[in-house]
Parts: sequence; structure tokens; C-alpha cells
Amino acid sequence: MRNRIGNAGLTAAISMALLAAFPVIAWAAPVLPAGITAGSQSLAGMTAEEAKAAVQEYVDGLAAQSVTLSVDGQNVATTAGELGFHWINTDAIDEAVSQYAGGSLIKQYMIEKDLAAAPVDIELETEVDSAKVKAFVDTQCQGITAEPRNASITRENGQFVITDSVPGRVVDVAGTEAALNEALEAGLEKPIEVTARYRRTAGHYQRGPGYHSGCAGHIYN
Repeated sequence: MRNRIGNAGLTAAISMALLAAFPVIAWAAPVLPAGITAGSQSLAGMTAEEAKAAVQEYVDGLAAQSVTLSVDGQNVATTAGELGFHWINTDAIDEAVSQYAGGSLIKQYMIEKDLAAAPVDIELETEVDSAKVKAFVDTQCQGITAEPRNASITRENGQFVITDSVPGRVVDVAGTEAALNEALEAGLEKPIEVTARYRRTAGHYQRGPGYHSGCAGHIYN
């Protein structure tokens, strides 16, 4: 009987001590404990919605960072936000709350002990918007890109006159977007510079006045 009373008293004492240590966590909405960060900021004491708002504010601040696109040696300036920079793994906060917040007092105590020994940093995944990258390239890089000029063959004064083709140059939007996302993974604490991807397009031959296929064949044989 004494052992039972003694055990019950010990359990009650532990419970009272835990209640004193976690007065808010025990009865309020589940909040993240100390030891969890995202984007270099602590999320301790935040609910899921509060943590999402804090991270979104952090991401919005990064979106103002300048981005310089270099296209064939010519620089075009913009910001990450204008390229549609945004946070994509918002569910990571919900997963963290589900795993680390709430539960029994003993569970919260054990989680706090574990996080004190091994803090958790939630990795934020971001990317730019494909449509906005394309719109930026189309409007800002028009002076940099060039359409190909076709080669032509004409007959003038009984002679064939051949004008060589000139290759064009267009920005590879998909390749540039991939390069931007790769650079963003390294962080936006400082302005970034990205070399845009572009490709050359070939022209074709055009037949001018006086052209005759039979005669022209001798030129290329």
C-alpha cells in the first residue's frame, strides 16, 4: 500500500513540475519548441500559421534582392521578386508542427531534450516563375537577341550573287530559368549574377529573282 501511495505521489510531483515548466504549451494551441529554425530565424513559440507568416516575411525580403542576367556579355538588372521568386514547400511547417508540437507533457519534455542536443533547421525550397522569366526575357532582352538572316542566291547581270546566312541568337528561357534556380539555391543574402543561356539559330537559303535550280546545282557540286 505504501509503495502504491509513494508511486502515485511521485507521479503527481513529476506532473506538477512539468506543468510548471510548460504552463502555456500544455493548454494552448500547439506551438513549436525551441531548437527549430527556418531561414536562419527561430520558430520557437510559434503556431503553424505564425511560423508560416514569419517564413513568408523572410522570403519576401529575399525577393527584393537584385539579380543580374548576363547575356553574351551584356547585363540586364532585375530583382528576384520580378522573376516570380517564391517559397514552395510550405507544407514543411505543417510537418514540423505535427512532429514536434503538442502532445503530452512528457512527450514535449523529451522533444525539447532531443532538440537541445540536435537542433532542426527546416530547409526552405524556393524557385522562380517560368512565365515571369519568359516575360522578362521577351521584354528586356529584345536588344540582345537577334533573328537569323537567311542566305540568298540571286542572278544579277548574268552572274549568281550569293549572300551568306547570319546565325541568330535567342535566349534559352528554360535553360536560363534552370540557371536562376541553381543560383538561388545558394542563397539570396547577397546580389546574384547569372549568365543567361542562349542558343544560335541558323538561317536558310532563299531563292532570289533569276534563280534556276539547274544552274545553281553546278555551284554546289
